[in-house]
Amino acid sequence: MRQLDIDAVMVVQNGKTLGFEHIGGPVLHNVFSVAKTFTVTGIGMAVDAGLLHLSDKPADCFEGLFSENTDPRWQNVTLEHLLTMTSGHGAAHMMAAERKYLRSETDKAMSEAVKNEWLRYAFACPMIYEPGEHFCYGNLAPYVAGRMLEKITGMSIQDYLFEKFW
Repeated sequence: MRQLDIDAVMVVQNGKTLGFEHIGGPVLHNVFSVAKTFTVTGIGMAVDAGLLHLSDKPADCFEGLFSENTDPRWQNVTLEHLLTMTSGHGAAHMMAAERKYLRSETDKAMSEAVKNEWLRYAFACPMIYEPGEHFCYGNLAPYVAGRMLEKITGMSIQDYLFEKFW
């Protein structure tokens, strides 16, 4: 008999949940890039509500987190560049290999200090292109965009989506 790796069972009939049970308790799963979809959804809702604009710049939002190592081209990066992954970076940053060196990666709710540490790291990553010139898939751009949403709304992305979307 084939072994199945099952964490939970849900029984649904005619759109109604009849039962749900975790097997062995809750288990954390890596959702990989699915989270980017929810980040962009929240940002789109904030843009529709007039809270954010595609022309908004992380340089204005997080000016105090820039350092002497921050490339001056960050001054021209917009939310649109972040959402289209055309911020000017030539390599994927904040991927698994780099994240293991950033502390508290596995914390469920990262403290503001740790989030700012991640932003400082993002702003220190080398830029090769002018913003808008080159597509480069990675986690840096959506992370910075998500932090812009959190700063403008005063809520975590999760809380904002629960309030406005779910």
